Order: sequence, then structure tokens, then C-alpha cells
Amino acid sequence: MDFTEKRHVQSPELKANPISRFLFLWITPLFTKGRKKTLSIDDLYDRLPDDDASTLGDKMQRLWNEECVRAKKFDQKPRFLRCCIRFFRAKFFWLFLFVLINECILKLSQPFILRNLIRSFTSEDTLGNENLDIQNQQYFYTGALLVVTFFYSINIHHIYMGLIHLAMKGRIACNSIIYRKIFRISKTVQSDKVSIGKLVNLIASDSNRFEHAFIHLSSLIAGPIQLLVMSYFLYDLLGPACFLGLGIIGGVLIPFQIVVGRLSIKYRTMVAARTDERGRMLNEILMGIRIIKMYAWEIPFSAIIHQLRKREILPVRKASYLRGTFQSLNSLGKTMIPLCTFILYVSLGNELTADKAYFTIAVYSIIIPAMAQKIPVAVAQTAEILVAMRRIEEFLLLEELQIQGRESTIEDVKKSPPSLISTNQNGCEKLHVTTPHLILDTVSANWTNERVTLQEISMNVSGSQLVMVVGPVGCGKSSLLNLIISELKILSGSMSIKGKLSFACQETWIFSGNILQNILFGSLYEMNRYDNVVRVCGLEDDLKQLPHGDKTIVGERGVTLSVGQKARVSLARAIYRKADIYLLDDPLSAVDTRVSRHIFEKCIKQQLAGSLRILVTHQLQYLPQADHIIVFNEHGKIAAQGTYQEILAQKVDFIMDSGRNDVQADEINRNCANVLPSSGIISNTTIKEHAVKDDSISKNDPRESFEEKKLTGSVTWKTYFTYITSGNSKTELIIVVFLFLSSQAVISFTDKWLAIWTNQVSRRSMNTTLSTDDEAEHSDAIFITVYSACVPTVMILVTMKAIVFFHYSMSIGVKLHSVMFSALVRAPVRFFDTNSSGKILNRFTRDVNCVDEQLPPSLHDCLNILLYFVGIMVVVVSTNLYLIAPCAILMLVLWGIRRFYMETARSIKRLESITKSPIFLHLSASVQGLCTIRGLEAEQVVVDQFDAYLDINTSPAYLVPIGNRWMGCCMDVMCLLYLACVAANFMIFSSVSEGGNIGMSITLTLNLLTITQWGMRQSAEVENMMTYVERILEYCNIIPEAALDSKDAPPKHWPSDGAIKFSNVSMSYDETTTGSQVLKNLNFEIRGNEKIGIVGRTGAGKSSIIAALFRLTESQGSIFIDRVSTKTLGLHDLRRSISIIPQDPVLFCSTIRYNLDPFNEFSDTELWQVLKEVNLADAVPSIDFKVSDGGGNFSVGQRQLVCLARAILRKNKIIVLDEATANVDYNTDAFVQQTIRKKFADCTIITIAHRLNSVIDNDRILVMDNGCIAEFDTPANLLRNPDSLFALMVNQSGAVTEIGKIITG
Repeated sequence: MDFTEKRHVQSPELKANPISRFLFLWITPLFTKGRKKTLSIDDLYDRLPDDDASTLGDKMQRLWNEECVRAKKFDQKPRFLRCCIRFFRAKFFWLFLFVLINECILKLSQPFILRNLIRSFTSEDTLGNENLDIQNQQYFYTGALLVVTFFYSINIHHIYMGLIHLAMKGRIACNSIIYRKIFRISKTVQSDKVSIGKLVNLIASDSNRFEHAFIHLSSLIAGPIQLLVMSYFLYDLLGPACFLGLGIIGGVLIPFQIVVGRLSIKYRTMVAARTDERGRMLNEILMGIRIIKMYAWEIPFSAIIHQLRKREILPVRKASYLRGTFQSLNSLGKTMIPLCTFILYVSLGNELTADKAYFTIAVYSIIIPAMAQKIPVAVAQTAEILVAMRRIEEFLLLEELQIQGRESTIEDVKKSPPSLISTNQNGCEKLHVTTPHLILDTVSANWTNERVTLQEISMNVSGSQLVMVVGPVGCGKSSLLNLIISELKILSGSMSIKGKLSFACQETWIFSGNILQNILFGSLYEMNRYDNVVRVCGLEDDLKQLPHGDKTIVGERGVTLSVGQKARVSLARAIYRKADIYLLDDPLSAVDTRVSRHIFEKCIKQQLAGSLRILVTHQLQYLPQADHIIVFNEHGKIAAQGTYQEILAQKVDFIMDSGRNDVQADEINRNCANVLPSSGIISNTTIKEHAVKDDSISKNDPRESFEEKKLTGSVTWKTYFTYITSGNSKTELIIVVFLFLSSQAVISFTDKWLAIWTNQVSRRSMNTTLSTDDEAEHSDAIFITVYSACVPTVMILVTMKAIVFFHYSMSIGVKLHSVMFSALVRAPVRFFDTNSSGKILNRFTRDVNCVDEQLPPSLHDCLNILLYFVGIMVVVVSTNLYLIAPCAILMLVLWGIRRFYMETARSIKRLESITKSPIFLHLSASVQGLCTIRGLEAEQVVVDQFDAYLDINTSPAYLVPIGNRWMGCCMDVMCLLYLACVAANFMIFSSVSEGGNIGMSITLTLNLLTITQWGMRQSAEVENMMTYVERILEYCNIIPEAALDSKDAPPKHWPSDGAIKFSNVSMSYDETTTGSQVLKNLNFEIRGNEKIGIVGRTGAGKSSIIAALFRLTESQGSIFIDRVSTKTLGLHDLRRSISIIPQDPVLFCSTIRYNLDPFNEFSDTELWQVLKEVNLADAVPSIDFKVSDGGGNFSVGQRQLVCLARAILRKNKIIVLDEATANVDYNTDAFVQQTIRKKFADCTIITIAHRLNSVIDNDRILVMDNGCIAEFDTPANLLRNPDSLFALMVNQSGAVTEIGKIITG
């Protein structure tokens, strides 16, 4: 597929010295570069060698295969968890050991050093710091505190980075094996289990759970160890009073963790399932957006998405409340637990000194975050990752495709020696081991349990035969080819295949790349072979007309190509591959008669001569040239097979009814020889094909229109303002602000109050004459009373703050999604042509998930830390005004570091988001082209490209956390310097009576050290994640189509006649360019109830007339329907008045009822009646029969019949048929035409067709050529003119019988 490699830039980490690695200094040059310019993907360092997606995917695949073998041996279910443990265990063990050393030795030593430091200031032996021994102790403990804190802080960055890196490898490995599994899944698996929405969710959400969970997993062991060790020392210091605080931890926090874990599993499971459903439905809408717009179905589909979103957000909101509650426990615990402990300790008759108070606070500052924050998060994230693993496991255990009947496997073919490659007289190389053959012996197969698709099929073809397979719609022709390529599982019988296969699917699959890439599809470029294939597939003229030739970017699903061009590119891809057996599923229906004959003669008969060719077709005029013909009946059985003469001798109804044209061809031609011009291929100068349906491609850069736009610069304040004010109520926003400010004010007050209390105790202990015992008790009572009042106040404020904040945040997420989706469905079709589904799905999955689940907790943390930082500064400065200057300098330096960091981090984060989109696009395209990829045996090609996309994304994905660690290290060093200033200040200027101030200042500064770098990283993370909001808001502001409703409603029964007038109509798919018009000054009128046929070469502008009529693209000039200009009408008023049976039939993954009647306007009786009228009643068991993803359980022809049923139900005055019968047999074509004539006898009918039989009896024929009207007259008049383009086209068609009737009539 389309793939551009990243420029090679070796990571300096590979050659960095130990100090540079220790402090992450090796990334500094990139930040310097990012400050000078906006970074591109080519500026970023390459991924590390250990992060190769292919290698990681191979390793995980090997472990999973071994797990499956082990489970089968012991008759157990394979467990993906066990597989992941084996994948991570070695590296995780060493990281975990490092965590224990850091958390249980370095971290736990801090409170003891702090206590001794405080005691050195409050000792009775020191008077004004004149005792040199005491001063030396102060310097020693200060230095020890700084050294321990420094190594702890830097180590924690390396631990986190190691865990994130390990988790990233797990994500990459999971993404790789999920993608590989897609190509092994049986097509009979229910579509909802392999929908694009679910796959996107598995890759975008579930596999990302590793990175969220790994950081906290170690807390599950380190936290309890810290609790046990420090509990012993607390008891030794405080006695029984410590049990109150520990009891709150054990009786409240730990049980709460259990609840958190259980509810997290429940909510995560619900969210994942509902997000899958929303993603699947959104993908269906994107795939069928043209149909939705032409049917004016935006409202019902929007209602479905909004309902799915409403169901999805319920568990998200509950999970957010849960997350907010246990986040608030951290703030509550730090204040409430020490407070309760101190109250009890003093009540038991003890004296609370500064060293005891702040030792206790320091201990609780370790225990409480571990038990109230880290462990709950670890439990919740562990629960979520277990759910994610279970979902991945369920996907990996889906039924796999079994290669059936192959005597030479893919691997055998790859190993074939060069001597086995031969070249036929047409230069077509083919690979063969022996004479290829295909043998089926009484084979039966089915897609679903409702009915057998193929019944007792027996056939034996070999060598270089041309085998044609024909039959009515839904009889199993395409299923036969799917059986051969193992897409359809054999129920009974046997099959033997010898030779390599190549497959051209009926549903053309074009991926987002250029035409050359689409044809080569991973094969080596051989110029002569390539040129020959392009020629025989009729693409030479098209490539000459395209702005960049075969380097032209075709867009997702080939949006810039016409249907005929897409069909020929798809055919060329199959022909270019060297194979022994070519399976061609109706490649001739989507092209006009001239091209059809050219492809049959030059490609199928000559280019592929010497190979076994199996051609499914509805073009019965070619049957006499077949070596072997297989005729299916409507029950999936072979009605007859043999040579053409043998089939005629058997008088098969299908052939006799449909093929009479061909049997009588010579006689009719002789009868009409005096009227029809001589046969021959139309010259290029006679009919020129306008090859570009969408001429929007840049003349300078063929990729320009299809690349995702990367926003630049900082996130604007307008983005923040829009996000903050997008909630339900401004009053609620004011309440949130009040709760944040008031809760922090109370917390800061308790810190200051404790310092005042302990200072009072210190003064009493230093000078017992200052107060009596009664005064001391009275003073303690006042302190206890005020302190006690803070407990419920903090509890209420903090809890309310969390609940109200997350409720408001959820309302923001709901509104942004609603506005974005509403803007999306109102976007013009042009938007969907230039923006791939991968880009759009990325916004609605990953970006929305971030705004829902990741941004609110990060923003909550950021605001809490910001206010806490301000509170600390105010409280610390209030103890010593000399600290104002260090505080101001610290804030300025920290802000400078953040600003320097953000300029680059923002670009890297945006690049990380942008490099995600090609992954989703590649995934979506692969699922859409699954049959083609497997049929061409090209799985490894797309897997390699997917891994390459993962590698490109790994580069920014790795640099984002590295940048966080760099900033954290810089801030830790600055905070350590500030801590040294605080300690030095008190050593120089403080008196012995200020133990409370010293303890409070140093304790808060240590907290500052922890929370500052976390807060700055969170603020940076918030700004990074605000880029997701920025991307969502970008889609919220998509320029919409014209209004849906008319300002002045048309007359009640409009249109009553169905007359249509085009007046000077010109149209371009790109309004910004000139000279790229696909319609050029069209002027014609269609009378009411007239039947008009529109014909012309592929790409001549036929479908563009329909686009102009429906206003899918706004045109110049005027179009009138019953004398009312369509430009004065609302789009819904216009589009509801016209029924269309489209070129690409689209069914949605819902019931038949919903596909026919999404507005619930018709009764069951009416729906059944219309199904009978289109011959689908037998194919549908009930009105509520579930249509699979993309209508996969219906043939293409049956899907067209469903579209016909829709048109019958709408009962409009104007009917449009856009190649509606291209993919059906002649009998079905005749049936459709008969039904249309019967049901729409008094309607205006516009028919676009390649089969001239479909339009030969129309009132008039409009011949299009290069966007202009070449001819417009009755069929008889056009045929009587030997120089008319229509006469030349008819001469090459199989419609001579009908033509003869018209002429002789």
C-alpha cells in the first residue's frame, strides 16, 4: 500500500555517555532544534533497534502459538495473560527490583533524616546555633537529605521510563499480532466480532492499557512493604495513637481499593463493548456517507450515534466519579489522617513536638499516596488491563481460516526455482510446478446456518482452459471463487488445487496510494510486464489523462477514480501477479462495452493464455469463446456444465432466456447491416475519456490533498476557553472554581495551624515559666478544636470538588462529541473524499477517548497541584520573608523550563497523533480488502507495511515520555536547590523556637519536590492532550453543506411532473482550481415522465450529472425541477424528492427493516410486499433478519435489489439508476427493468448504464463525452446515423436483439 519511509536519524541515546543517559541530556539537541522550528517526522530520532515492530510481533506470535499448543495439550483454554507474562517477565523483574530499592530504602530514609534535622534545630543544647556540633549535624542531615532525595528522584524517572518503554513494546507486539490475526480469521465469523470499529478499539484503546498500568503495578508490592515498615516506627514514636491513622488506611482505603478494582472491571468492560459498537456504526456511516446523504438519512443515523454515545458515556461517567473519588482520597488522607492521629495522641496526655509531628506527616506522605492513590490506580489499571487482555484473547481465539485443497502452499511457491518460471507468447510470466488443476467433488458449503450456499458442486478443470461461471443473482458464483481461495469452508466433499492463485474480487478494492502502488501491491516492478498489463487492462488512456500518470494518488477507496477505472486497476493488480490460476469475479460489468471487449480479448484471452482462467461473468455474449461453461441455478447447484454447444444442447433455461441475443447475433447483425456502422474498436480520438472524477489532486504534489494537516504553534487560549465553557452550565463551572479555591485554602490553613501549634509547644518546652499547666491545656484545647473543625470541612469540600469536576468534564466530552459528529454528517462529500476514514476514526476513537478518560484526571491533578504549589509558597514565605526571592526565582526557572520543553513536546505529541492515523487507515483498508489480499496471497506485504507504520509511530511515541523525564530531571534539580536554600535560610536566620516552622517548611518543600515536577509534567500533558481537543474543535468547525431545509418550502405535491432542466451547468470537484471541470456547460431538458438513458465511456461524466442533481457537489449554472431551482431548496427537500439505485449498493449492519425504512414509516406488510416485488422474499427469513457488516451475507446483485426496494418504497416522481444492474445477470437485469417500468410508469427515470439493453428502449439517449453532451436524441435516430458515438457503442454490445426490434419497429 501507500507508504513513505521516515528519513533516517540515528538516536543519540545509542552513543550517549553515562551522565547524559543518567540525566536524559542526550535529547536536549532535539529540544533546541524544536525551539527554532516546527518539527516534522523526519526531524525525529529513529526508534531503537529493540523496538522493531516485526521482531516484537514475531516474539509475541511465537509465545501465543506456544501457549495454544500448551493449552491444547492439557485441554485448557489458551490464556493471553500467560503469554504476556512470558513476554515481559525478564525485564519487569529487574525493574521491579529497582523499584523496591528506590521505594523501600531511599524513600523510607527521608522521614528519619528529616526528624533528626528538625531535632537539631529544637535541641535545648543549641542556643542561637552557636554549638558547632549541632551545626555540623544540621549540615550533615541537610546534605544527606539532598543526596538521598536527588538519587531517589532521578532513579524514579529511569524506573518509570523503563516501565513505559516495556509497556510500549507490549503495545506494539499486541498491535502486530492483532493485525496478523485479521488475515487468518474465517469469513464465517460474525461480522460484529471483526468490525473495523472493534479492531480500532483493540488497537487504539485496549493495547494502550499496558502503558497506563505498568507505571503503577509495582505499587501493589512496594506499597504494603512501606506500610508495614513505617507502621512499626510510627508505633514506636506515637504508641497506640498511630492505630487510628493506620486503621483508617486499613479500614477505609484498602476496602475501597477492592471496590475500585471490581467496579473498574465492570465499567471498563461496558465501555469497551459500547465503544466498539459506536466505532463500528461510525465506520459504516463513513463507508456509506454518499448513500446517507442522497437518501437524506442524516437524522436517523445521527440519532443512532447519539444513542450509542449516550449508552457509552454512562459507564465512563461512573468510572470517572470513581476515579475522582479515589484521587480526592490522597488530598483527604494527607490532611485528615495525621490530624486525627495528632488529636488522639494529645488527648492521651502526650505532648506533640515538631519532630514528632513532621516525622508523622512525612511517613503518612509516603503511606497515604501509596495506599490512597498509587494502589487504587494500580488496582483499577490492573483490572482494566485484564479486561483488555481478555478482549484481545477472545479476538485471537476466533475461528481461523483453513487452507483447503492446496497441493502447493504459499511457502512452496516462494521457494520455487527460477526454472519453473515460463513466459507465454504475450510476455506473461507464469509460475507453475506442474499443469495447474482445480477439482471439486460433491462439495457443499454455506456462509450461515440459514441456508446452504453451494450444494454438491463437482467440477474438474485444468491446464490453460478458459472457464466461465454464469447464473442468476445470489446463486453462488462469487461463493465458488471464495471457496477456491478458502474463504468459504467446505461442509462436505473434497477439493484439490494445484498451482498458485491470483484473484480479482467483484467488490473492487483500491487503497490510499497511487495507481502504480495499487497495481504492484508489493510485487517487484518490471517495466515491460507492467506496461503490458496496463495496456491489456485498458488503462493507457486513463494514465495519460491523470495529472501525475500512474503516480496519481487515488485517495481512500479510490475516490478520485470512476467505478470502471477502479475495476480495471483491481484487475491489473491480479493480472500483474505471476500465478497459474486466475480467478476473476465479474471484472467486465463495471466497464463500458468497448473496454469490456478489449479486456476480454487482449487480457483474458491473450495475456493470460496458458493459465487456467475462471471467469465469473454476466456478459453472456462471450460464452461461445469459453472452453468450459458452468451454469448455476438459483439454489446454488450446478444446472449444467460443458462446452458452449453442450450447454445449448441441454437447453438450460438461464442460457436460453438470457443468451438468445448471442445465439441470434449473426442473424440480427445481417438484418441490421444496412443501418449499423461496421464493427471495430472506437479510436481514442472518437471517444475521449475524462479520467479524473475528482481533479483535486495538486499538480505539484500528488499527496498534498490527502495528507493529514498538522497543527502548529502552542495550543491557543481560545481552545482552553472553548473547552472549559463547553459544559452544561456556567453555574456549575463557577461552583467548580469555588470548590477548588476553598478546599486548598482550608488545606493550607491546617498546615499553618499545625506549625503554630508545634511552635507553641516548643516555646513551652524551652521555657516552662511561660505558662501554667492549665494555660497549656487551654491552649491545646483551642488548637485541637480548630484542627478538628478542619476534618469534616476538608472531607466535604474535596469530595464535592471531585464529583462536581468530573461531572462537568463528562458534560464537556458529551457536547464536543455531539457537535463534532453533527458537523461531520453535515460536511460535504468532498470532505470525505480528501479525509480518509482512518483520520476520521482517529478523531472519534483515540481523541474522544482522551477527552473522556485521560484529560479530566490529568486536568484535575494539574489544578490541584497548581493550587497546592501556590499554597506551599504562601505558607513557607509566611514563616520567613527571606524566602521570597528563592520562591520567585524557582517559579520563574520552572516556568522557563516548561516553556522550553513545551515548544518541542507539543510538536512531538502532534506528530505522535498524526502518525497514528495511517495505522488506522491501513487497518481499515486491509479489512475492506481482506478477500483480495488473501486471494492474492499478499498477507506478508501488508503485514510488513503495518509494522513499518508502527515503527514510524514508535519514534514520537518513545520521545514523548523521554521528554517528560528530561523535564522532570531539570525540575527536580531546581527544587533540590530550593530545598537547600530553605534549609540554609533556617540554619542562618532561625531561632531554636521555630521548630514548627522548620518542620513545616522542609516537609512542604519535600512535597513540593514530588509534586512540582509531577505537576509541571501534568500541565504539559494537559497541553499535549489539549491538542486532541484542538483536533476535535477543528472537526467541529467543518464548513457544512447548504441548509437541509428550505427557507420557502416547495409546493406540497412538488414535483408533480418530474421535468428536469440543466441550464449552463458546469461542475468541478475542486472549487479552487480551474480547467478541471468534470461537467462543461451542460444544457438539456428532460420532460415529465420521460425515460432517459445516459451512456458514455468510463469517466465521461455520467455519475457527475447525478452528483450535480443531488447537490453532492455544488455546480455552476442552474438545475430546475418542475421549474423550481434546486439551489433555492434545502438539501433534504431536494434529495427526498429523488430516489436513487446507486452504483455501489450499501447495506448497513442492522436489520432488513432498518435498511429499508430507518424512519419507521412503513408497516411490515408493506415491507414484505416490496421484498416480494424485487424477488428477495425467499432470501430473507424475516424482516428483522440481521445484515452483516457491509452486507457481506448478500451478494452484490442482491444488495442492488434491496436498493431497488428502497426506491419503490419512497414512491418519488424522479428515479435515478446509476449503473444499477451492472452486477446482475441478464435475467435479473430484465426483471429489474420490468419492475421499474411497472412501478415507475408515471415517473421520470434517468438511467446510467453500460449495458445498452437497459436503456435501448428509453425515450431518449444522452451520450456524454469528456464532460460534454456529445449526442441527445431518440435511440432510433442515433442508430440511423452511422457516425454517431452511440451507434459505435451499440455495435460492440450484446444488445443487438433489442436494437433490431427498435429499428424494425
